Amino acid sequence: MANHTVNVRIIMHLMKHRHSSEEHVFPREVTQLGIAQALGIGRTHAGNELRKLEEEGRVEVKTAYVTMEDRRMNVYMLTPVGRSIGRQFLEISRDEMLPASKKFNGPQDAYTDRDIARRLSGETSPSPREPPGPSPPQR
Repeated sequence: MANHTVNVRIIMHLMKHRHSSEEHVFPREVTQLGIAQALGIGRTHAGNELRKLEEEGRVEVKTAYVTMEDRRMNVYMLTPVGRSIGRQFLEISRDEMLPASKKFNGPQDAYTDRDIARRLSGETSPSPREPPGPSPPQR
């Protein structure tokens, strides 16, 4: 995956909005625009990443009716491969990313999406963000 961060975020967004391909009306959140707005990225960027995920067999596209729209639109759903990656992401983030004895206290304890994406793709092990050092004295 070329852009690990956005692809992982799209997969995780679609994990929250699981729908059967047999449904006839889908929520706006599974359209290209809905995904872009939810992730805070441009519609074109979302479209490019969705196309890559579709080519990789992680997302499938269907034309269907969307809630509060008067026309059919493309909606995106995870394939079994995409759902498997999403489950792996959840498993990694729950079980391995933070020590069991340590509660999440904020960004200093977090792993980035990029760290998790690297882990999923078999790249180097993720490392937690370094806590910020002491701030310089104020004048």
